[in-house]
Amino acid sequence: MKIVSLLLFVALLFFWSCSDTHRKTSIDLKATNDSLTLSNKIIKNQNDSLYKILESKLQDGRTAEVAILWVPKALYLKYQSDKIYTYLDTLISNPAVFINADSLYRKLHFYKEKILRIDPDIYNEINRNAQTIGHDLDSARKVHNLELYFTDKSSDQVLLILNQEKSNIESIENKTLQFCNNQIR
Repeated sequence: MKIVSLLLFVALLFFWSCSDTHRKTSIDLKATNDSLTLSNKIIKNQNDSLYKILESKLQDGRTAEVAILWVPKALYLKYQSDKIYTYLDTLISNPAVFINADSLYRKLHFYKEKILRIDPDIYNEINRNAQTIGHDLDSARKVHNLELYFTDKSSDQVLLILNQEKSNIESIENKTLQFCNNQIR
């Protein structure tokens, strides 16, 4: 009887430990998601400020001649970025819905191609950093079918992946805007 009680105690301890680990992992994922969401808002605010600075340089007689070359490129970047943000925000707002990872991969890849083609100098400046966009999906795509990529992930894990992609895009947009801004003196 003592052995059965001991085994039962060990089994309960094991299951309690696993449950506690799962709870801790969930808390860690939520904290990371919250942190990424905050970072994304900060970078978005910086990007919005950079767009305003670029617009003001277009209005300034001393910088307008050069700004007319770079502001349209920045505005095209904004257009492409806004489209992918809308898509990601839709997925983020409801992570429990089935997400087609292949569709997500294609949209991220399309976005990356579009921004890298804005200008050869922009390509040279951001190409290496832009490779972070869709990198995890690209790696997963080489191993197995992307249709199943999200099926074994919790909603917290899905949110983390989506917020990380959004963070990568916000950062690349910021780097590109800084580059455009620095071209106008």
